[in-house]
Amino acid sequence: KTTLAGTLIRVLARRGRKVVAIDLDTNPGLAYAIGIPPVDDGLPEEAVEQSDDHSVAWYGWKLASDVAPNDAVMRYAVEGPDGIRFLSPGKINSDKDVVKRNISAVHQIARGFDAPGWDVIGDLEAGSTTPFEGYHKFAERALLVVTPGWTSRLMARRLLPILGDLPTMIVASRFSNGNFDPDLTPDVNIPYDENLAQADQLGQPPLDFCPDAPGVRAIEELADRLVAEEAQA
Repeated sequence: KTTLAGTLIRVLARRGRKVVAIDLDTNPGLAYAIGIPPVDDGLPEEAVEQSDDHSVAWYGWKLASDVAPNDAVMRYAVEGPDGIRFLSPGKINSDKDVVKRNISAVHQIARGFDAPGWDVIGDLEAGSTTPFEGYHKFAERALLVVTPGWTSRLMARRLLPILGDLPTMIVASRFSNGNFDPDLTPDVNIPYDENLAQADQLGQPPLDFCPDAPGVRAIEELADRLVAEEAQA
């Protein structure tokens, strides 16, 4: 999931797109997949404020009232390869309090960022918790990544009703024998690729480590498809 997201972000940026990458999974991952040194501190204290408004403030914190989402991206996002802008609430393995302080603000930024010509791609935690809590509601499209394990296929079936009317593309990942769940119809197949697995183990972005690997080429085809579908919309 994270390897696909990071590679897709880099490919879109190399296609001339302006991309904001938002890590909504509080376990490490997306920064490595993009090629950015891990950022554990999240947003600076000036970007958040305490609030009792539970509709927008999670854990008692939200985006500061004087900080607009577009400004927050330009001021606080880390610049990565190919001009990518990267935001993260911090990492739960570093300081849970930092994540609690920042997560609502980062989500507000994702939902409110509307600078013309920019794509926003978020990497959500695997499972149903974050979609159930509405982390995906900034998106115009979801990519639901399904891997061979029976738990992944079961979770995909559970996630589809949660995603509701949001256009969703089912991405089959790492299926080496072509077999897929009979109750799910994949829109895209990212083949099993030892090169991607090795890049992941080394904490290297696949687009730099193995740019000609079959898995990377499949993600490039996915990027082209998404761009083409947007142009037709």
